[in-house]
Amino acid sequence: MEKGEKDIVYLYSLFFKVLSYVSIFEGIEFLNKKFAIFKPGFTRKTRVELWVFLNFVLSMAAMFIVYLFDEAAWFSYILLGYGVLRTFEIVITQVNILLFDQYRAELKKKKAIRQARDRRDWIAEKALRKKAAYQLVGFRRMTILLIHNFFEIIFWFAVCYLVSAQSFNIDTDIHNPLSQALYISFVTMTTFGQANFGIKDQVSISLIAVQSFIGLVMTLLTFARFVSLLPGITSKDSHENDENQ
Repeated sequence: MEKGEKDIVYLYSLFFKVLSYVSIFEGIEFLNKKFAIFKPGFTRKTRVELWVFLNFVLSMAAMFIVYLFDEAAWFSYILLGYGVLRTFEIVITQVNILLFDQYRAELKKKKAIRQARDRRDWIAEKALRKKAAYQLVGFRRMTILLIHNFFEIIFWFAVCYLVSAQSFNIDTDIHNPLSQALYISFVTMTTFGQANFGIKDQVSISLIAVQSFIGLVMTLLTFARFVSLLPGITSKDSHENDENQ
């Protein structure tokens, strides 16, 4: 993209960059930059992994807390609010990683090269051209974290269904609200299994619609990640190999 050109990819990358700041993790990172909360050896890579794992555990614990105590208790709504914010954070983060982080890094690299050329700093320009603009920490690590995110969303929506159980008509003899909430969340997120519940009011239809959309996005992201891990395949036909090069 030439200097000053703004296409649809640029506009969406800017939009999702702004949305990425609506994040508890990014808030913690901002405080860390200002006040050095964490030790230098506690890298961002480690912080991300710990953040994902602890939130995965918290989402599971939240289901049992809401179920065992009181769905209408004040702490249930606090957990619910945190789950909504955390789910938003996951979706925006994954969209950025898959679609826009590399794009932004490439734009930043091109800008730096342009500035070095304007300064006639040929050594810096040559070094920038050789340097990779964007690299992942690891494909397997990325996929493992994404799977954690996928099931974390299922657990957070199970909390939503526990709190709003009165908004659904349940067609089953199962008298365990926790099992039913988890089943609704899993079926809605994955579309695997037969729905044994009916939509009763605006709350239930909104929850189902939102999770269905998130489930579609997360499934596509997960599929794309797994496909990217598949090894390349060559053909014995030399013409096909030439076409793939």
